[in-house]
Amino acid sequence: MATALTRDTLVQYAGKRAGNESLATFCNDWLNNIIDTLAQNYKFPELEKLVTGALAGHGSTAPTVVDTINLPADFGDLFDVHSLGVIDSFGTHNTLTPRDTDYYDTISSPLIVGTPNTAIFDLDNKQWTPFPLPQLDYTYQLRYRAKPVRLTGNTTIPFASDDIFIQGLYVQILQYEDDQRYPAEYAVWLQMIGKYIAGFNKSPIKTKSLRLNADTFRRIQNQR
Repeated sequence: MATALTRDTLVQYAGKRAGNESLATFCNDWLNNIIDTLAQNYKFPELEKLVTGALAGHGSTAPTVVDTINLPADFGDLFDVHSLGVIDSFGTHNTLTPRDTDYYDTISSPLIVGTPNTAIFDLDNKQWTPFPLPQLDYTYQLRYRAKPVRLTGNTTIPFASDDIFIQGLYVQILQYEDDQRYPAEYAVWLQMIGKYIAGFNKSPIKTKSLRLNADTFRRIQNQR
């Protein structure tokens, strides 16, 4: 799901709501900041992506360098702590614990071979390394939050609803103008975000039902 309205229309509507349409240039930058903030702080289902790949086993041979796997170009963060796992040839799934590169300071050697249980992330180089290094062949599965591309033109936004971005811009304008409505409208914006995420794709499956006339089909009464 994406916004139906483009950047310029979102900016226009927010400006009209705030009573100030002269901040379009600022609003373009503010909108990009809002997009980045929402993508980093919340789990929008539209931004969830999945990649898979292969890890070659080293057997009993001790490797001379660690394995590194490149992260996707649009990688923003793991979708959750269970998002990276490896699967062996028997179909056994093993979730890897994410760590940063400081984890290397706690292990005796990064060249140990065995069953991977940890993923060491090097976000500066956009790579990750399994630890221990795989003795057998595995496939890996990575679910992640994509980082949206910043808007440079009059396009739509690939996640969330129009109202969320209009309200977000409206709140930003109120803050910029030191408007007393800012705190209340900011709270409304947070509620809108929460309701959107909580209700996404979670409505129960609806089935056809036959409604009977209550006057004709009365509940059976106890005859005693």
